[in-house]
Amino acid sequence: MKSLLNIKWNKLFYNILFIIVWNLFLNLINAKKITVNNESELINSFSYANNNSINELIININDTTFELLDDIIINNSIEKLYIIGKSKEQSILKFNNIKNGMIFTNSLYEINQEIKFVNLTITGHLELYSIVNVIFEDVEINGNVLFDKSNKYLWSSGDYNYNIEYFEKNLNVTITMTRITYTSLSDTPTYCLNLFGNVILKDSKFYGHSLCTYAIIDYNGEDTNNLSISNSYFNGMYENECIKIYNAKNTNINSSIFENGTSNVYGGGAMLLYNSAFDIKNCTFRNFYTPYYGGIFYIYYPKSFLVDGINVYNTTAMYGGSLLYVYSLWDNERDINLLNVNLYGAGLLDQPVPYGGLIATIDGYINLNMLNFYGEDLYEGNGYGLFLMQYKTNIELKRVFGPNMGSIIAYSIENSNNSNFHITNGAFIDFYQDLSNPASIAIASAVIMALEEINILFKNTITIENSHFENNSGINGAIFFIDHVSEDFDNDIIINNSLFESNHAENFGGVIYTPNKFNVTKSNSRISFNNCEFRNNTAKKGDISFSFTKSDSPYFTNIEELIKMGSIVSNPTHIKLLSESYDSIEMLSGETLLNEINFVIMDDYDNIINTDPIEKVDDIFFFKVEFNDTYNAKLVCQSGYYCDIGTCSIPSLKGHPGNYDLIIKLQTFGNYKMFNDSVITIDLKIKECNNSFLYQDIENVGIKSWYSHLSCF
Repeated sequence: MKSLLNIKWNKLFYNILFIIVWNLFLNLINAKKITVNNESELINSFSYANNNSINELIININDTTFELLDDIIINNSIEKLYIIGKSKEQSILKFNNIKNGMIFTNSLYEINQEIKFVNLTITGHLELYSIVNVIFEDVEINGNVLFDKSNKYLWSSGDYNYNIEYFEKNLNVTITMTRITYTSLSDTPTYCLNLFGNVILKDSKFYGHSLCTYAIIDYNGEDTNNLSISNSYFNGMYENECIKIYNAKNTNINSSIFENGTSNVYGGGAMLLYNSAFDIKNCTFRNFYTPYYGGIFYIYYPKSFLVDGINVYNTTAMYGGSLLYVYSLWDNERDINLLNVNLYGAGLLDQPVPYGGLIATIDGYINLNMLNFYGEDLYEGNGYGLFLMQYKTNIELKRVFGPNMGSIIAYSIENSNNSNFHITNGAFIDFYQDLSNPASIAIASAVIMALEEINILFKNTITIENSHFENNSGINGAIFFIDHVSEDFDNDIIINNSLFESNHAENFGGVIYTPNKFNVTKSNSRISFNNCEFRNNTAKKGDISFSFTKSDSPYFTNIEELIKMGSIVSNPTHIKLLSESYDSIEMLSGETLLNEINFVIMDDYDNIINTDPIEKVDDIFFFKVEFNDTYNAKLVCQSGYYCDIGTCSIPSLKGHPGNYDLIIKLQTFGNYKMFNDSVITIDLKIKECNNSFLYQDIENVGIKSWYSHLSCF
């Protein structure tokens, strides 16, 4: 018992000793500790600070809700200020008018300055001017927060000349927020949470609100400071973008979640980055939208940009770049690196992306490098494709996998500086390009590439290597649609060691469609498929390739094999009489020619073209039959005919003596381009009848019996 009493006595002794030492320490550093239980005591505690010269003030907030009517202004230079509550749930500072709050107007510019908020809730706004170090721990904030190094007068007057003292002392300003919950209630729409200096945000939650127009966080690093975010959660509440970052020396974001953001100004549904270095890893983004550019990232003049390990669900930027938009016209090229990115859902099924690429719009001198990209359910309608490249843009994709997409991969405009597009180890599966608008065919009707007027719009080298294209579909050219190439085209489209499997075009070109004349003066094709494998690709015509003529076709290392399979087809180039027909015919006047005249429509590889079922008028080849001498010869019956499936036939003839050219001429070309060699001329000689016959105008066409006369049955 005595031993137990001694233990209790020793413990009490040390507690008393600690209190004595602590109070002596507080007195030594000129500190004041105040416990407040109501609004009046809280206001008096700050008044005490304003009216007394102290180095340190500790304000303990009891478990009470403080209903506050007016601003609390702290204008004394307190070196250390601690406002400490019991917990966020118990200690609450509530300003009844959201326009009111706590305003710190004249803090010290000293390296050991510290303002700290712990274990409480603040509803109202916070303004901290000329600050150096601020710490929030286990705090809930409902309202706008403004940090600025200038003093109150400079901010209010609109004079943004920064405080000279701040620069002279070269202070390392730090703002730290740990385990905070922030909701951006604000009466000032231009900012919600305004930050500068070296900012550390960790284990915290941030929510947008309709009262705040722009981003939840607005950060300016002044080219010398860093922003760090980890293990945090951002929810724009479909009202705000999450973060705007200006002039950050370094930005590091790790293991955080961003949801439900929108930007109705400029773009960047999740983030807008200006003149900043940026590094983000292991983060998730869900449900972002902007009517402008950059569904997730809007990047303007980047210093550097690295994404590694992000998952993105449901993002749309109506102008383009549902994942990112990048703009930079600095002379030195900047690298945009995206590693291990998964994109699930972008774009709208029934609405095109009119001005940019669905995934990325790259505008300027940029190297975009993507490694291990997976995308599915991507829909860009009749727009510009997954990537839009402008100026000197280099794009390299490695280990890309994309099922369930409805888009082309790349479209390029104004590239006069020899840009590059490179895909390595890509896998593109279940793409579908829906082209209901014929006007869009020339620019957007292939899964991978749509090029128009390459000499003006696309002066790039495109390289695709070791990639896999499976089960993709489109109207024309399930993988490539290349509309025009002009004479000064001097770049290559190269596909090496790739597999094309089960791709389908509803009309022409199961893999590639090149429907127009390539005015390329070089003897070799600039589009080449080297050591590629093709399995079960289909189209109405040209299971692998459909070109304007043989000379306009891409190069295939196994071209002869593919031709024998009938997989390489061109636009029709000529019409040809069948072997059982004749190019010279003799018959007696009045005699019926027993054999029909048959011809077929053929391409440059001698494939018969008109073999498809006729489903509508536009599918039909119409042709006309006429004579070289229309004065002395005439068809009594109709002169216009159309081709049946497979062959085109002219019915048997009757006629009167004479030598004629029977001319067969195509008038329409069905779904194909017009071609020159579309006329056949047959020598027709009609001999005199036996003298026992009488010449008569049997058909009553008004031609006298002694004139030459033909009729068709």
